[in-house]
Amino acid sequence: VLIAESEGMIGTPEEGAPNRTKGTPPTVTVKTLLQPRVKPGVKLQIRSQSVSGLYKARRVSHNGDLFGTFETEAEATPL
Repeated sequence: VLIAESEGMIGTPEEGAPNRTKGTPPTVTVKTLLQPRVKPGVKLQIRSQSVSGLYKARRVSHNGDLFGTFETEAEATPL
């Protein structure tokens, strides 16, 4: 699933630090307008000025209400 400014990305992806004690790679958290295809395990192609590449979604939440926008937030790790 492509996540880019032209595809509804909200703001700039946030990069986390790697967990050296667990040996896990850094995570990237990205928000976009509702993307129901984004689920844990799905490959994401993130394109922004600060982050670009292929990632695997680990945690995903879909939020919204009748009076606001519907958003998807995904935490992902590099492939």
